[in-house]
Formats: sequence, structure tokens, C-alpha cells
Amino acid sequence: MSDGSYVTAGDYSSYTGSATPVGIVCHVNNDGTTGLMLGLTNSYETETSIQWAPSGTTGYNTNFTTIQGLDTYGDIDGSDNWAEICASDPEGSANPAENYPVFNYALTYAQTANLTETNYKNGWYVPTIHELYHYVWLNMDTLNNSLNEVGGTQVCKTAYWSSSQHYDVNYVMYIYLYSGRDDCGDKSCLAFVCCLRAF
Repeated sequence: MSDGSYVTAGDYSSYTGSATPVGIVCHVNNDGTTGLMLGLTNSYETETSIQWAPSGTTGYNTNFTTIQGLDTYGDIDGSDNWAEICASDPEGSANPAENYPVFNYALTYAQTANLTETNYKNGWYVPTIHELYHYVWLNMDTLNNSLNEVGGTQVCKTAYWSSSQHYDVNYVMYIYLYSGRDDCGDKSCLAFVCCLRAF
């Protein structure tokens, strides 16, 4: 919740506090002190689907070897992948809306989701293929039930971009959230995107 508290999906209908929902817990670390939350909206609310990087842009033509993840057991933390892109392509990353639509979605997520709380305006990111599989796909029914309780957008059974580049410069990993199968696709193709944030 916006005040840092947690409410179970079963108790949300009887919640009488003034805090508003911010995200759905999708993973808790083994020590129980930190984890990840899934944003309440996805790209379905703003556009049917978006490109990772349009053909001809620097995002499309740059090979980001530091964020490669060729399967669901690759890079396990996508929170620094935008920083890696900025380091490799400072000129293109200065205009994410044009060169990196998927990452621009994460960067502007707080505005899209109308999050006014200062603590939640930053830190949203595009998950890796590992995170999409282990934290979203494997928990999809539970996440959707919780999203339904708080009025969030359902995670759709379609293809979702990850932040993990394939070894081919023009391809990125994505996952089919109707089967859990990972694959790679041209950066200029269209797919959905969701955001995660650490807590």
C-alpha cells in the first residue's frame, strides 16, 4: 500500500485505511525482508503492445552484451539493466520514448499508474526473462486474483518483453504468459510489458 503496509487480497475488501494500492507482491526473498512487487497496470492499458526498440534506432542496433539472458535461468535481476543501456548508449538513452519504448514505459510508469507517493515514483523496471518466468508466470493466477481485488489490470496471456537481450544484436527475450515458454523476437516487434519494483 502507499503507506508501506501490506494487505492480503482476502482482507482488501474490508480495508478501511486511507492508503491506496501500489503493487502486488510477486516474490519475497528467503530472509523475508525484501522482495519484488508487480505494478498494477501493464502496457495493455496504454497501448495494445509496444516495441522494445524500433528498427533504425540506436536501441535497435546496439548490442548490449551485459544484459544478455538467453533463458529463464540467465540474469536474475533487471533493476540495473536500464543503467547498463545508458552506459552503452548515452546518446540514444537520452530519448527513451523514441529509442527504447519498453524502458520508457517503466521510466514513466508512476505517471501512467497515477502514483503520487514520492516513495513509489521511481525504481520501476522491466524484468529479466528469469524474473518474468519465476515471479510472474509461476504465480500468474494468484497475481491476477490479487490484481482483480484491487482493481489492477490482469496479466494477459500473451507475449511480454523482458529486459534481457538475446545474443543476436537485434533480438530480445520474451515470454508467452499462456504457456511459460521463453523465446526471442526482433526488437521492433510488438509485445506487452509490465513493471517490477523492489521493496
